[in-house]
Amino acid sequence: MEISKGIAVWYCDTEEELNERLQELGSNPDFTQVGDYDMLQDMYDELNYQGFTDEQIESLSHQLYGNCLDILEYNSQYYAYIGAR
Repeated sequence: MEISKGIAVWYCDTEEELNERLQELGSNPDFTQVGDYDMLQDMYDELNYQGFTDEQIESLSHQLYGNCLDILEYNSQYYAYIGAR
């Protein structure tokens, strides 16, 4: 996990790693897909529209337990899921 623009992002090295993480998040009923984005700013815009502040987005992305925002990156594409673990 690396920090980018104040948020924590999981950078996937291979498509297989990405698919494993996406499957794990997609099969967890406590997580909801926020969307797929070409730029992190697009994700911020969507979550801001849903009522989240930038500070909340950044805080949620750093959480490993409780309410979390998981952001995966592969090949300059971002996949965002929000939920609880």
